[in-house]
Amino acid sequence: MGFRVFQLLRPRLLFVVRELFEPQKYPDLGDDTPYDAAGWTLPYQMNVNVVEAQSPLSVDFRGAMKAVHGTAVDWQTNPDEPFTTNAMAAGIVPPAGGITGSGEQISLDPAQTNTFRFIARALADGASIRFAAANGARGARYIVTNLDASKADALAKELFVHAERIAASDANAVAVPTRIALYKSAPGVMDEGWTEWLLDTYGFKYTLITPADLRAGGDGLASRFDAIILASQGLGATGRGGRGGGRGRANPVADSAAAKEVRGLDDFVKSGGTVVAWNQGAASVATALRLPVRNVVQGVSRRDLTDVHP
Repeated sequence: MGFRVFQLLRPRLLFVVRELFEPQKYPDLGDDTPYDAAGWTLPYQMNVNVVEAQSPLSVDFRGAMKAVHGTAVDWQTNPDEPFTTNAMAAGIVPPAGGITGSGEQISLDPAQTNTFRFIARALADGASIRFAAANGARGARYIVTNLDASKADALAKELFVHAERIAASDANAVAVPTRIALYKSAPGVMDEGWTEWLLDTYGFKYTLITPADLRAGGDGLASRFDAIILASQGLGATGRGGRGGGRGRANPVADSAAAKEVRGLDDFVKSGGTVVAWNQGAASVATALRLPVRNVVQGVSRRDLTDVHP
């Protein structure tokens, strides 16, 4: 689909391509899971403010707009920047970044996507990161300390990040876990692979661990890691968190291994570690550790999800 994105001379941007901003419905697909298609509805994905035009744009309105145009890069020499190989796309750039204020600490708003690239690069340079939760006076913030001022300024400009130097941060700010383990239950677990891609894309360091690492003992893991990420996958060598014997048949060897993995994860948490999990991973952990939580959507059809309440 060909389209043009226009930039208003006024401060506010208006996008006029309906296909990009309206929820898309495809009757022929029935109840097909949205999956990547959900990302095509940009107001939901990126919180884009959309104003619907009820009538054709006037001549004066069109005259207040100009086509976005930038300098395209060569794909062969810039393989990591496919978006900017198009001249129009290359012209879509965020406002210039920078750091204001004074003080030895840097305050970052997590609502900025590149805040996390800034944090990853700062950690690589030996900085320390803390998190200050939102309060009545301001929103949540990440606090960076021990980062060279010139490096911080260069990072903010390179990443188009807006930050503020402060003299003192919230006394209740907590240290951010930096020793990260990513659990890989089995080869070919799609969501785990996407999580690797996400961490790699933003530059975070992590260590892959397997069921064998959990079976070796969670207390040892706690001395190496602050947090274990469990993507949408189950515990156990098969990645399903079940018996492993298939078709409901008991498999003592697999059952014993799975029990050791659960015990290893339990020991890790009891030793002070944090487990981050979602979707099937969260359900697997809740079941395995017998947590006092209930899955309120278990057994509910997709069509009825909007009517579910805790």
